[in-house]
Amino acid sequence: MKLKDGEAESAVVVTAEGMIVTVGAKVELEDVPEAAAAIKKAAEGAKINKVEKIEVRAEAKDGEVAKLEKAKMVFEAKLTKQK
Repeated sequence: MKLKDGEAESAVVVTAEGMIVTVGAKVELEDVPEAAAAIKKAAEGAKINKVEKIEVRAEAKDGEVAKLEKAKMVFEAKLTKQK
């Protein structure tokens, strides 16, 4: 599901029972200094097209979705390898 507030857009994954699994949003690399160094190192010569900050609130466990005691942050980067 996508949510939009003005220019800001978030992608939300929700179970059929209504449990929020993840909330993700596009961010600028300079806005996430805690992840920037790792992303730049992993990119090594590739173009960084998009960076997403994802709040994980639940995970699959033993075939069911279980709510986490504390949400965790994950960062994803979409890269294009330079030729």
